Amino acid sequence: MPGKYKILSKRGVNGVARIGRGQKEGFIDKNNNIISEPEWDSARDFSEGLAAVSRNGKYGFINYRGEVVIPLEWDYAEDFNYMAAVVRKDGKYGYINEKGEVVIDFIFEDANGFKYNLAAVKLNDKWGFIDLSGQFQIEPKFDRVEHQFRPIKAKYEPMYNFYYE
Repeated sequence: MPGKYKILSKRGVNGVARIGRGQKEGFIDKNNNIISEPEWDSARDFSEGLAAVSRNGKYGFINYRGEVVIPLEWDYAEDFNYMAAVVRKDGKYGYINEKGEVVIDFIFEDANGFKYNLAAVKLNDKWGFIDLSGQFQIEPKFDRVEHQFRPIKAKYEPMYNFYYE
């Protein structure tokens, strides 16, 4: 195997790494066994047991056996987070589950993956944040956002009406 493929990513939780040969990408496991030959135009690292792959401009998902489990029918796809993945179809973004079923409709102009149960989405040229059910938790009213949520310990100080860590 050495020299036959180029390692393209660090090994993930299950020891899987992306590999490349020429302009194509695939995957190997922790024992350097081929999961998927480098047959994909692009591939993303595995997340929640699935990896987004593309061929001829269409995206889908494979499992750890290299089997296509969500057909290559999307114009774009990101990693699964919180059992949902951002996908684009016909210029609009929505979310699918691990079965490929649409769980949040294709209404967004742009969208990010979920972090801490929220996802930044763009609607009517403004950004806001939705929860896992697709409901807005922060209405779209921002020109741009950075999705850098992280849990913090905070204490409310009523005298000054603010939170601090």
